Amino acid sequence: MTATVIDSPLAVRFMLRNGRTWTADLEGLPNPHLARDLAVGLAENAHPHGGIGARNTANFYAIALRQMVISWPLPGSTAQPPS
Repeated sequence: MTATVIDSPLAVRFMLRNGRTWTADLEGLPNPHLARDLAVGLAENAHPHGGIGARNTANFYAIALRQMVISWPLPGSTAQPPS
């Protein structure tokens, strides 16, 4: 499985082993810079270089990525990141 970051709209497209693609939509998150940085890490974690080798794993990681960006305070905010 390979993966590519798409910048507009922000997403990670995975090429699955069966030749199909699956795309993790990351557009519209509150901190687009953090979302893009994490999207690059998500793409680099695709098999054979990382542990993502199946669509359901990619989906779980994409859900976690979205939740991290949503819960992390925006730059300049006085809120503290979750512990």
